[in-house]
Amino acid sequence: MTIQQLEIQDFSKGLDLVSSLNNIEVGYTPNAKNFRIAEYGGIEKILGYKPLADLGVGVSGQDAVYFQKRDFSLKQLVVASTNKWQSVSSAGAVADIRTGLTTNTGTTFALIEDVLYGVDIFNVMHKWSGAGATAAVAGTPPKGAILGVWSNQMWVAESSGSTLGMTVRWSEPGDFDSATAWPAANNVKLGGPGTSEKIIGGAAMPNGILIFTTNATYLIYDDATGANSLIDPRRGCSSRRSIAVIDGIAMGINSEGVFRTDGSFAQEMVSRRIDPLFVNEIPLLAASAGTSWFNSYLACFNRAGSAYNNLTLDIQAASGSVMANDYPVAAWVQGPLLGTKQNLFFIDGSNTRFVRQAFSGGSFLTAASPGVAKDITCYYELPFNDFGIESQIKRLHKIRLVGRGDLQVAVKIDYQNVTSGSELLGFPTILGGLWGTAIWDLSSFGGYSLFEGYARIRAKGRRISLRFLESSDDVASGRSILNADPFAELGSAGVYLVEPHYTVSTRNR
Repeated sequence: MTIQQLEIQDFSKGLDLVSSLNNIEVGYTPNAKNFRIAEYGGIEKILGYKPLADLGVGVSGQDAVYFQKRDFSLKQLVVASTNKWQSVSSAGAVADIRTGLTTNTGTTFALIEDVLYGVDIFNVMHKWSGAGATAAVAGTPPKGAILGVWSNQMWVAESSGSTLGMTVRWSEPGDFDSATAWPAANNVKLGGPGTSEKIIGGAAMPNGILIFTTNATYLIYDDATGANSLIDPRRGCSSRRSIAVIDGIAMGINSEGVFRTDGSFAQEMVSRRIDPLFVNEIPLLAASAGTSWFNSYLACFNRAGSAYNNLTLDIQAASGSVMANDYPVAAWVQGPLLGTKQNLFFIDGSNTRFVRQAFSGGSFLTAASPGVAKDITCYYELPFNDFGIESQIKRLHKIRLVGRGDLQVAVKIDYQNVTSGSELLGFPTILGGLWGTAIWDLSSFGGYSLFEGYARIRAKGRRISLRFLESSDDVASGRSILNADPFAELGSAGVYLVEPHYTVSTRNR
């Protein structure tokens, strides 16, 4: 019988955890982790993270913000814990800048004209200019949570006792730190009398201040009176830290999953393809953390059965495709702390004493001080494929793959959960292997070169699924851009084209 080939090179649609295994569309995957969708084709292993700072014994970081002078004379991270604020330099040096706080459940920040303002529900608003200790802000700014800065005014959800309510207060235009900066008349109560809601967080949008409560979404659109409208009466947000704005769209997490809204219309749920993660598992979402990162929204939450945030969703804002990785994030923070390039950092959810640099190097870290490097395991499964003929048995002979890295290829037959065979992909021996990693007949390849290899796997069945696996602490360098020396790092594995070679039996069973 003639050997046939099927070319597969669409990996662009991400996870699909809801469709029946016999009905998953091409481009989706029923199971994948620690791979990301390459923007212009293929899938690539994610990079790991490495230490930046140790906040000290007994310190648990909760929130973080990037601080930078406009003339670039000072760049720091500021981390808030339960009883202090600390500055973190690019070298990881930590200094206390505010101490003696009453135990709080989260600090919100706003950086305005070289001055950092911060407040929580228990402690009065303080400011920091980059040197020495913080100082109390003048006037009567409310305790609570900063919702954003819009129309040159700071908007704060006011706390009452030990929790936020539904009252929003705002400053005078351009005046945040004077005896008259916070007039009592600058306030509005959302939701009307008798509501049992509370404000969770907010974001500054072009058309106003977008405010999320426990079960609803509002937009304040008038900077003089606080006039507002109810954008969504059914959906709010579960965590202030999950809110991020990407290209004028606010994204966050609630009990239904990941949502998006531009502040003009009701929330749109963008995570329906991964509904079981929210509906079936019922994760803990109150401390979930989100951030915008170039063309993606990264959201980490406490998956059921874990003691901390341990699963990060990588959602491409344009397409809505979702992938997942094992980053443990309590809070994200980003800024060009280490140079002119944008950097991403996070407070380690597995041990909030530590601040990590994200997407750097090829390892994850244990929670121990300062963290022991461990290999990253990535895997990706293709959906079960009938090769265009459901009724007849297909006999698989080999797999041709275009990619890189020490990839293991396994095969599943007819909806089985276990693999029926596997083999290490045989890329040719070439120059450019990473120093110290090559062994006889195998190699981990450096550079953004693509290689063609074969895995000779024998299997037969009506529907066949392939699984790709790699585990290492290797990285690869990015490809040359206009003949310049590569400077970027990539994950050590990539898959860009898969071509099963098979024959079709005349037998139906």
